[in-house]
Amino acid sequence: MSRTLEECDAILDLACDCNAMSVVRTRWYGPNAGRRFRECAEEECGFHKWVDEEPSPRTLEIIKELLERDAKHLDQARRRMDRL
Repeated sequence: MSRTLEECDAILDLACDCNAMSVVRTRWYGPNAGRRFRECAEEECGFHKWVDEEPSPRTLEIIKELLERDAKHLDQARRRMDRL
């Protein structure tokens, strides 16, 4: 069975610059927190491509709250370990 031109383009769109299949990751920090992107699975060729739109202000607010909560829990765990 042969592929259509659109299917071939879609597959090529998933490949990174070294022609390997790229992987989807999520940026958790910085101004692009919450955004998903594709990059080289081997992290060899430096390929990077955003796969979604910029997050809404509410999404950024939620991510900030989650990161703050995570930092709080890590701090609590460190204090418990220091007491042992």
